Order: sequence, then structure tokens, then C-alpha cells
Amino acid sequence: MKLEYFGDALDGDGVLLLYEGSAAEVGRLRVALRAFCVVGQNIALHALEFIDAVNGCEVIAQSAATGSGLRAVPDQPRFHWVLSPSEWEQAAARLGPFCEATTDGASGRFQYLHDHGGPQVIYSMVRGW
Repeated sequence: MKLEYFGDALDGDGVLLLYEGSAAEVGRLRVALRAFCVVGQNIALHALEFIDAVNGCEVIAQSAATGSGLRAVPDQPRFHWVLSPSEWEQAAARLGPFCEATTDGASGRFQYLHDHGGPQVIYSMVRGW
């Protein structure tokens, strides 16, 4: 699975894209996201063994009492993705259909992973949305 940031996407708001993962890798990502049931937990998504960070993209995912979405560290390809425990559960649930999907006819299949404004986080079967 690849992790890449597109800063000019969505009228300049940006998109953090997770893409081209196998069904097994998406399942592993779901397990990782579901681990955020306790406020204060965090994980470096880019350091997970099944994620290939493109252009040095780094994402720290964190559980907080109140989610704020994806925020960039100025002048770096580094991000903090902060959601509440219930929002992490929603993000994990949104990945469900991709856990059994195949790449046949996958062009254009994608899912937004949170409902906050600003940069979006999207999972896609291909490098696009």
C-alpha cells in the first residue's frame, strides 16, 4: 500500500492518499485504526511494514477526545491525523468494502476516511480518486 500527499488537490486543500493496497493490507490497516479506542494512542502510519511512503510522506495518527482531521507540519511532508475514538471506528468501517475487493474493475473506487474540512484522507484502489 502506498501513502502519498497531493497538495494541490481539491482546490488546494490537499489529499493524503492511501492506495493500491491488497485486501490483506487494507485489513491490516483497519486493525491498526481500530486500535485507537483509547484517547492518547498514536501510531506512525508511514512506519507500518506494509505501507510505502512516497516522497518521504509521514503521518502520525492519533486518538483525541475531539478530532481535528488532518493537519500539515509547515514546509514538510509530515502530517498529524487526529480523530476521536468513534471517528477512528468510522474510518476503519469505511475501509470494509476494500478488504474483499479485487483490482478487477477497480478504477475509480475510493472512500473518504474522515468528515473534517481541510486536507482529506482518502483510500483508493488506484492512484487517483
